[in-house]
Amino acid sequence: MRRWLKGKVREHAVVYTTDDKVLEGVLTVVADEGVVLNNTVVHDVKDVPVVGDVFVPRERIRFVQIARARQA
Repeated sequence: MRRWLKGKVREHAVVYTTDDKVLEGVLTVVADEGVVLNNTVVHDVKDVPVVGDVFVPRERIRFVQIARARQA
């Protein structure tokens, strides 16, 4: 992963995958193999919450967006 991303652990993030999935959650781990999100919601036809940690392999990541603040 990029160096700038390593300092963003525990930030709210949106991960866009190579298979056009969008995962939104708390970025808890950044490693060479991929990232781990917690409190994740998969945005698809409808929003699907996922309990526990979600590992996204590096080869499936299109890009990661760090969200500064969430609008209500």
